Amino acid sequence: MEGSPPFGGPTLTAVLAAILNRPPPIPEHAGPMAPVLGALLNRAPSERPDAVALTGQLTALLRPGPPVLTVRSPGTTSRTAPATVVPAAWQESPLRAAVLDGHGGRVHSVAFSPDGRVLASGCDQGVRPDGSLIKGGRRVRLWDVASQTCTAALTGPDGAASSVAFAPDSAMLASGNSGQPVHLWRLTSRFRRGPITLAGDTDVVSVAFSPDGTLLATGNCHKTVRLWDVAARACIAALSGHGGWVLSVAFSPDGGTLATGSADHTVRLWDVAARTCVAVLTDGFTPVFSVAFSPDGSLLASGGADTTVQLWDVATQTRTATLTGHAKAVTSVAFSPDGSTLASASHDKTVRLWHLQ
Repeated sequence: MEGSPPFGGPTLTAVLAAILNRPPPIPEHAGPMAPVLGALLNRAPSERPDAVALTGQLTALLRPGPPVLTVRSPGTTSRTAPATVVPAAWQESPLRAAVLDGHGGRVHSVAFSPDGRVLASGCDQGVRPDGSLIKGGRRVRLWDVASQTCTAALTGPDGAASSVAFAPDSAMLASGNSGQPVHLWRLTSRFRRGPITLAGDTDVVSVAFSPDGTLLATGNCHKTVRLWDVAARACIAALSGHGGWVLSVAFSPDGGTLATGSADHTVRLWDVAARTCVAVLTDGFTPVFSVAFSPDGSLLASGGADTTVQLWDVATQTRTATLTGHAKAVTSVAFSPDGSTLASASHDKTVRLWHLQ
């Protein structure tokens, strides 16, 4: 990239002395490759990117967009990349900023807490080398966004934690689970109590609280959507119309609209008060695993089996962007409270953070 070795000298001894005593040179001609070269030239092996991190950095450079700024791998500290000039045409493109590792199985769901400081994620059971499913365990994890570290692993569902959602006041976390009812955790109790369950609805694969926290929407493999009174823990409505599993549910910021994504390749919009379907979106969808509204309600994000994240203009119902990078199906998407970051989870066992502004 630079056209010369990083360290030079007239003799082998001079070269070795330069390696031992001089800092690595800052790349001048590498452009978007500069952060990668800078990281690989770090003297401390533990601070160089490992194979997984390096693959992610190089893969990111294959698509239009600026280079990866930082990557944090388990057991290492994050390293700020050397400054580099980013072409103006790239400055508005999303970029992958971090990878959070630690789940033992495929990651199905992510959700930001209302203040944006915590990210919850849920995974499946995982499989032992002999092919048997892992019993028990901790399917739901809480992450500190600033430090990119796991702060809690919650016990509860024995099957896959297919979906997670925070209540608007951050005091409760809901998890939809395969083969089991919805689990509710009181986060203010420091997890000393076991989770609360909502009886009467099993195989729940998607959950979402209404903006005021009074309702919980759930979607299941029985092709229906249920609305629950959270305080009473009772089902108050069942919405039908999808022709496949209801894989995702999301309330609009004003609480008046519910978006649902399904294995029938459609996204439906529902009037919550009237409890009726008001629109069916079908343009370009594969099975839709997750949907999420932006905080201002102008964008709808969807993730599906084609490994991409789609961004949609809600008013015009047109696609505005396609985000690529995951190696397998995108199972969950979530906006940060200020709308600047979008998180996506995938069967490739990674969580990706995208800068949208």
